[in-house]
Amino acid sequence: MKRRAQRGVVLLVMLVIVVVGGAYFFVDRLSSLQRSTARERDHNIRVMAQAKQALIGWMAQKAVTAGEDNPGRLPCPEPAAHAGVAAYEGIAAPYPTSGANTCTSIGRLPWRTLGLDKLRDARGEPLWYVVGPTWRLTTSSSSLLINSNTAGNITVDGQPAIALIIAPGDAFNTQASTGCTARNQARSAPGPTMNALDYVECLDTGTLALTASAPSGARNDQVMALTAADVMPALEAAISKRMATEVAPQLSAVYTAASGYWGLAFSDVVYPFAAPFADPDTSSFTGSSTTATGGGWLPVVHRETFPTSGVACSGGGRCNPDLVLWDTSSLPSIEYTGTGVALLPGSSCWYGGAGTIAAHYAECSGTYVGSPTQITVTGWQRGGSNALWQRHPSLPAMPEGLLVFIDLTSFSFQFSSPTPTVVLGSDGRLGMRIGTAPPAPTGGAGVLYIIRVPAVPGYTSDHPLLDTRATCTPSPPDTCPGLVTGWFLRNEWHKLTHFAVAPGFLANGAAPRSCSDTPPVTCLQVTNLTDPTKHRAILTLAGRALAGQATRPTSNLQDYLDSTENRNLDSTFEQLPVGRSFNDRIVSVSTNP
Repeated sequence: MKRRAQRGVVLLVMLVIVVVGGAYFFVDRLSSLQRSTARERDHNIRVMAQAKQALIGWMAQKAVTAGEDNPGRLPCPEPAAHAGVAAYEGIAAPYPTSGANTCTSIGRLPWRTLGLDKLRDARGEPLWYVVGPTWRLTTSSSSLLINSNTAGNITVDGQPAIALIIAPGDAFNTQASTGCTARNQARSAPGPTMNALDYVECLDTGTLALTASAPSGARNDQVMALTAADVMPALEAAISKRMATEVAPQLSAVYTAASGYWGLAFSDVVYPFAAPFADPDTSSFTGSSTTATGGGWLPVVHRETFPTSGVACSGGGRCNPDLVLWDTSSLPSIEYTGTGVALLPGSSCWYGGAGTIAAHYAECSGTYVGSPTQITVTGWQRGGSNALWQRHPSLPAMPEGLLVFIDLTSFSFQFSSPTPTVVLGSDGRLGMRIGTAPPAPTGGAGVLYIIRVPAVPGYTSDHPLLDTRATCTPSPPDTCPGLVTGWFLRNEWHKLTHFAVAPGFLANGAAPRSCSDTPPVTCLQVTNLTDPTKHRAILTLAGRALAGQATRPTSNLQDYLDSTENRNLDSTFEQLPVGRSFNDRIVSVSTNP
């Protein structure tokens, strides 16, 4: 009896040992599996984060590069035809192996294009990558529209993203679920027939909507999203750099004495009036003298079609084909100098002609006596410094004016067809002018004169800054000078760019224009910027909308400029560290010497 009891105790102890050992083995295996899963997830997070930073860096490097017409674009995925081809693997589409000129939204991460090693997930699969058509060039001839207001057109559980990086893991039998289509993934050797759905679960390839919250039985991917908030700090820094090197120099050279045809003297420089701040989707972007102090939008209204603007101008938006017309609120002016010069009764000036402005003219006629050394007739056109103009060298020569002088004593005639000149008036208008040294009368009857100045709107044309074309076949060769900045308007960065000018450098300032950078300071002041008291003009790039700012476009300046100092319409601005509560970036157009 005693032995049987002892044997029972031994058996019971052995059973306990087996149960405890099995439980320990099970717990150890479970813990090991959990540790392995955690290690795999950590590995995937690390490689996806590396890919994410590489994508942001690639985008920023391209965006800051002169000649990049679509700053902000992301690379295309690697095309399936590159998979397994040593010479092309890891290179973004388009792909030379077939000569195709397109790319799709989904494919493997283009690791070689990004300057990376071939990144693999914890299961040895290369990373996959999704990017929507807003942020990639579908073809090499595509144009994008990317700025601080641009959102992503991919959604992850309903939230917008601009790209996705995916660790696909092992092939998986996807169960049907909300947002997931059942699929038994089958993977063969990578090649042109690869199907993304054999690697990525719960992605609608048509709408680019991904359901990352699906049950674990429906997916085994790990996903990392790239959002607009992730890329905008780098993109906006790149854009402000290009504004400083490409836009600002052209803007500061629009109206200068050095250009030789605005009637400005010495080193005089004039900046256009800013356009009043308004909803940028409805603004005409036409400058106004009422914004002389506080600034507003850049005056990027345009008048023309080809060759300078590249945009059909039929009215609406920032297009105004009638921007520069004779200012009929006042008559043409006539000035004369010399000995005993007088205009006899009946002399008068007016605007005449019919049809388009090209057929119109400013004319003065009448009779004078005395010995004039110069008679000048000027017809004034409104809209001059409310926009950006140039005397376009590749347009046809200016139509000739008409000068007729008839000596009423001898009835001798003098005819000539001089080329008018163009001047920028102190009130911002453009003056079309003919000046000549006329004959003196041979007797007391005087000289009958007719001086007609053609309107010649083509003589002043849209400035190259307004040229939005990405490509151009120049004919003549100098018809494409603005292409270097075409990206600025085409991507609508002007809808985020505030423009301010020191009052002394506006058209209605006293010539020669100037401002003081010593007390009392009359130049624009920008705290924390180089030469804080010296700025003649500045551009302020509004970054993406921050917390508390409304969805754009709006007519509220507070939804664009983050600092009270930058939006209070005075001549003092500030550059603060870019972060969560401030992302304005100020670019100096020019400073006092």
